Amino acid sequence: MKNNKFYNALRSRLEAKRQAGIATLELYLSSPSAVADHSALVEEMESLLCGIAEAEDALEKLEKHFGDK
Repeated sequence: MKNNKFYNALRSRLEAKRQAGIATLELYLSSPSAVADHSALVEEMESLLCGIAEAEDALEKLEKHFGDK
């Protein structure tokens, strides 16, 4: 399946979601003063972490069920 364009597109999308979440969370953790609205910062960071976990889980399942054996 790894030569399938839809498989590759989905994998790329999930990896991008994961990387975007990691980059944003790293920014928040290293420079919280760079964030305009501090009132919901912890909730936003939790949401980013959940998004990272969701993307990683989906990547794992994609590989397990549809990756080359």
